[in-house]
Amino acid sequence: MRLLKDTKGVSPVIGVILMVAITVILAAVIGSFAFGFGQSMGTPAPNAQLVFSDAADELTSAYQQDIFYVDHMGGDTLSCKDLRVLVYRKQTGDKYKTFDYDESNNYFYSSDGITGSGMGSNDLFEPGERITFTEDNNTNWRAGTYTVKVLHTPSGNFVFVGDVVVR
Repeated sequence: MRLLKDTKGVSPVIGVILMVAITVILAAVIGSFAFGFGQSMGTPAPNAQLVFSDAADELTSAYQQDIFYVDHMGGDTLSCKDLRVLVYRKQTGDKYKTFDYDESNNYFYSSDGITGSGMGSNDLFEPGERITFTEDNNTNWRAGTYTVKVLHTPSGNFVFVGDVVVR
């Protein structure tokens, strides 16, 4: 019975444990910022307003047709060499095309010959410019709805994700 009534030491012990825990947490937070762990978040993605739209002409069985346009409506200037354009079929989610930038020829290209060009010769995609994606002599793009993602490779973040209908 005497054991249950003697509770004088319980409250100070719990208080000391809580104070030590709070001190350790504060030291960890302050230490992480002091050593730069809180600031090493990587390269931020640029902020740009891109608009994808269907080219003016409807696709036929002829080659070398314009497929779609990308208009830079405002925001940060984009370095083309830092971008990768990924195109997926909307209905299935399957990847349809991947476009990387060729610095020596100043255009985006896919492995099957489709190119995207029209930006300035300085490898930059600036507000007010348009990139036109065009078929070559060996490729025939299919009409349909596509999800387009523009990846900023240094940050690993998408600058644009949206749909475009190609007729």
